[in-house]
Amino acid sequence: MSGQRTVGVVGAAGLIIQIVLGFVAGDVSSPLSPFMLPTHMIIGLSGVALVAYLVARAYYVASAGVKFLYLVTFILVLAQTALGFRILSVSDQQLVMSHQGAGIAILVLLGLSEMMFVRQKRAQAASTSVKVAQK
Repeated sequence: MSGQRTVGVVGAAGLIIQIVLGFVAGDVSSPLSPFMLPTHMIIGLSGVALVAYLVARAYYVASAGVKFLYLVTFILVLAQTALGFRILSVSDQQLVMSHQGAGIAILVLLGLSEMMFVRQKRAQAASTSVKVAQK
């Protein structure tokens, strides 16, 4: 697996772990809840950096549609991070549900963005190999 695809897979796997940790941390009756919250925060903040890298990578090589999807994903990640910090100060059920919904939306957008990015890279590689074969 190439390094570029590995970053997307790591991001998707980390997001699935984040969703599970978020549900465990959100369950107040769970004895693991106090330990899961800092872990959830650390992985979430490193996820912001990962998605920022994906946006920067797509900026130089991707089409406008892929760039737009990555940009929307990054904005949603920033909004989810802000919601998470807001939940720490005011625990409101609507904020929690919005935070969870944003996590699922990020997972879908990240998967769709990576799929389109890889498809575009394959098409570019195929057209390059055809040009080389014609020479």
